Amino acid sequence: MRRPATIFALSIALIASCCMAAPVDYYVDAEIGLDANDGSESSPWQTITHALDSVEGSEATPVTIHVAAGTY
Repeated sequence: MRRPATIFALSIALIASCCMAAPVDYYVDAEIGLDANDGSESSPWQTITHALDSVEGSEATPVTIHVAAGTY
């Protein structure tokens, strides 16, 4: 009789993992970045303004913008 409970628990875990988005990281670097880039660590954006205009996060899908040292 434990089988239905196990299937139920696995189903809930699968649904939760599908619905919870992983945090997303973006990068800004005034020296080597370009706003035409994708904002990844290897292709950062150049300006903080572009980063803020380009991303949208929420409590369910948090976003982190990493800003390299420099003058902005």
